[in-house]
Amino acid sequence: MNLMRKNWWLGLLLVVSLALVACGPAASSGVAQPNMPGLEHSEADEVDHTSGSSTAGTTTTGSTTTASGLQYVEIEAGTGPMPQPGDMVSVHYTGTLEDGTEFDSSIGRDPFRFTLGQGQVIPGWDEGIALMHEGGKATLIIPSELGYGAAGAGPIPPDATLIFEVELVDVQPTPKPATIDAADYTTTDSGLKYYIFEEGDGDAPQLGDMLTVDFSLWLEDGTFLDSTVDRGMPYTFVMGSDSSLPGLDEGLALLKEGGRAQLTLPPQLADGSGATYVFEITLLEAAEPPTPTAVADEDFTVTESGLKYYVIREGSGATPQAGDTVSLHYTLWLEDGAMIDSSVQRGTPLDMFIGSSSTIPGFEEGVMLTQQGGKAQFIVPPELGYGATGGGPIPPNANLIFEIEVLDITSGQ
Repeated sequence: MNLMRKNWWLGLLLVVSLALVACGPAASSGVAQPNMPGLEHSEADEVDHTSGSSTAGTTTTGSTTTASGLQYVEIEAGTGPMPQPGDMVSVHYTGTLEDGTEFDSSIGRDPFRFTLGQGQVIPGWDEGIALMHEGGKATLIIPSELGYGAAGAGPIPPDATLIFEVELVDVQPTPKPATIDAADYTTTDSGLKYYIFEEGDGDAPQLGDMLTVDFSLWLEDGTFLDSTVDRGMPYTFVMGSDSSLPGLDEGLALLKEGGRAQLTLPPQLADGSGATYVFEITLLEAAEPPTPTAVADEDFTVTESGLKYYVIREGSGATPQAGDTVSLHYTLWLEDGAMIDSSVQRGTPLDMFIGSSSTIPGFEEGVMLTQQGGKAQFIVPPELGYGATGGGPIPPNANLIFEIEVLDITSGQ
């Protein structure tokens, strides 16, 4: 099962992300942004669609239904600017199904941040948030075709209408790359064009190192795509673990820890889409990646499916069941010890819905064998992983080594 992100810049080099299509609004699968249609005023004024989020108890001021079928119920008018495509927006939300079942909420957490109009969220969100003013609150009633469609996702069933109560907390205008005179760029033999703002004074990165970076990313024409700086979430990946962006590895090799540069990657050094990308990137840290726990072959338990499993630390809580949502940390290696991905290094646990077939079969099976609070290593054979085709940095017929730690289990019962 191929779990690669369609828009690679959303996770940069996270080409084998195990994350299911998240329950919340961040789960787009790269669905194209709809055209912004004219609004048709509905007769639903004064209807209260609140369902217990931070906007509950307020009075609705009007409702509109767009040509796409999105229903927009204004609860409180904002006084700030309306966001434009490419703006970074911060939003609090609570999502429910039509029967009132709450499936996700940012309440009690930091606001959810995304770039408007870039397909980073379901289409109904891109359209609905664009109708708001900063500081405003609204209910978005999103039909299936603007949400998760006939497939559904995790706890969201197929063909589900979704009800989101949202508050547009902040709008930040589209950032622009620094303007640099053409004569100040250096162009390498490969075609990489770069300008170093600061070389840095720490360690120089090596292939195989775990790199932590902050970046902002644009197309050559200035179209803004993404920024870890705006989200306040630096990205961690293994240098050389993916061949889809060779220009990025080449550019980072020119820096030391603390260094910052602008890199222009021509199509032959980018992702094969034909686009030229402009990065402004800071190398925050370069470190040797962790290695998997040494386990003797005879200490593994082999399941009927062929999964090899070893308990590193016993847990004291429940074991995940179908329908549960599990918060966990994981690290993934190939058999040669090359680390591919790690939620530990990013500092962000994976939230996974059991039974959604959203991850490779061997990963879900391994998680269901691990108690809450426990830590385990399991080896996933190709038939339970990426099979004969592989995917991204994972070669064909690869055995995968995972170490996971189950942090929390939310029962689906």
